[in-house]
Amino acid sequence: MITLSINKLFEKKAGKLDKKIKLALAERLEFFTHNPFHPLLNNHALHGKRKSERSINITGDYRLIYEVVGTNMVRLLDIDTHTNLYDRVKKTNDEYLLLLNHTMKEWSSPENDGLFVFR
Repeated sequence: MITLSINKLFEKKAGKLDKKIKLALAERLEFFTHNPFHPLLNNHALHGKRKSERSINITGDYRLIYEVVGTNMVRLLDIDTHTNLYDRVKKTNDEYLLLLNHTMKEWSSPENDGLFVFR
């Protein structure tokens, strides 16, 4: 059986959830503590800045982020909608790609046959 530890952010956000979401959270945590890889949870590792963390589904839109802190212990870190949890990172990446694309257009010119010139 898995032991749960809760950080302050998770506690604060979970306390503000709608009653329906709180019920779903309680149900999914019951599954999680007995079988962390129950198919309903869609338990998966995260990538990038969150590569040490994992995510489980609470509802179709809500996700719970956690980290493993011991053999049978996890720390619940965050809970929110998929958009709120992941689009901040995506937006930052999209802004970076837009800037990179703009910069590359400035570097290529007809004088150098459209090739990028690095100095």
